[in-house]
Amino acid sequence: MPINESSHPTSRKTPTTTVTITTDWLYSKIVEIEEHSGMDALTVYGPIMPPADLNIRLTLDRAPDHRERLLVILDTPGGIVEVAERIASTLRHYYREVTFAIPDSAMSAGTVLVMSGDAILMDHFSRLGPIDPQLHIKDKPIPTSVLSYLEQFERLVSKSKEGTLTTAELLLLQKLDLADLRQYELAAELSIRLIRDWLAQYKFKDWSCHSSTGQTVTMQEKLDRGEEIARALNDQQRWGTHNRGIDRDTLSALKLRIDDLEADPTLSGLVREYFWFLRDFALRNQVSRLVHNRYS
Repeated sequence: MPINESSHPTSRKTPTTTVTITTDWLYSKIVEIEEHSGMDALTVYGPIMPPADLNIRLTLDRAPDHRERLLVILDTPGGIVEVAERIASTLRHYYREVTFAIPDSAMSAGTVLVMSGDAILMDHFSRLGPIDPQLHIKDKPIPTSVLSYLEQFERLVSKSKEGTLTTAELLLLQKLDLADLRQYELAAELSIRLIRDWLAQYKFKDWSCHSSTGQTVTMQEKLDRGEEIARALNDQQRWGTHNRGIDRDTLSALKLRIDDLEADPTLSGLVREYFWFLRDFALRNQVSRLVHNRYS
């Protein structure tokens, strides 16, 4: 797709300011990324929360046309898995293939979103995270791990069966709302189901035969492998905390293929230079979220 300098919003005559200089520099870098990779480029920075899904749609709508492939430069602490699902659907509306590049981290719902890609690019510094859902529980100021509630409930029920439940623990058990617990179970299963289905459909699309036997890989085997990976990422006991970063080698050990961003030094350098400059600008200006492409 030819690059038209006039397509950039700051190409019109405006007074030169720090913001316009920054915007022009970011524009030039994201164009370089596109020219080198042969993909459109889109940066998603900040929590996977409304209105991130709408902002992504509006940003992609600004482009007069699209390549078949998209490179998403993603940095997020996580968010709501339903929003990640809608973002994945939106990206697939515009693009046949989607690659995610993680210069720093994509945690929780961000990890779920990354699993909708055809490829995942990480370097030695990049991290994904456990996918245990975080929900806003009534009377709690910050999101709470769904799995923590479910594991505590199972622990108390087990102690009740053994006859070792204390009076204090009994009071806690009585306060737990069974309807809420069911919603927590559904939230946990949604993340697993999305990852399972996305991996089978996109990430494993070229996995056609078993390397050890040469036998054809069935769709059920792809789904089983996807669910195995999803449940490993959802294992709170394995990772310890929700904010635990998972590096590319650990992810590869889970039988999830991670492509080395550093294998292409030019792309790696461009993404690193562009992203860290963009994030520094966002932090200095107290911008907690943004969606950026060359039409932004």
